[in-house]
Amino acid sequence: PKVDAGRIGLRHGPITSACDSLKISLDGPGGHTARPHLTTDLVTAVAKVATEVPALVGRRVDTRAGLAITWGRIESGHATNVIPQHA
Repeated sequence: PKVDAGRIGLRHGPITSACDSLKISLDGPGGHTARPHLTTDLVTAVAKVATEVPALVGRRVDTRAGLAITWGRIESGHATNVIPQHA
């Protein structure tokens, strides 16, 4: 807001947005990337959740409501040749 130093500005209604934390956990058997058919691909599953949840909000909530979901971090696995057990 354009307010001179030493002055306080007020406005009716919200001025800035809030930041809430949301944690979603997926669990599966995990396995080696050489045998993906023997396990559940949680990386693909969490990627689908990450893209579908914001899209769902956009279709279900009036855009004038000011609601948006944006992911700040997605974490899964620690090795390049292992399908993780947690995502």
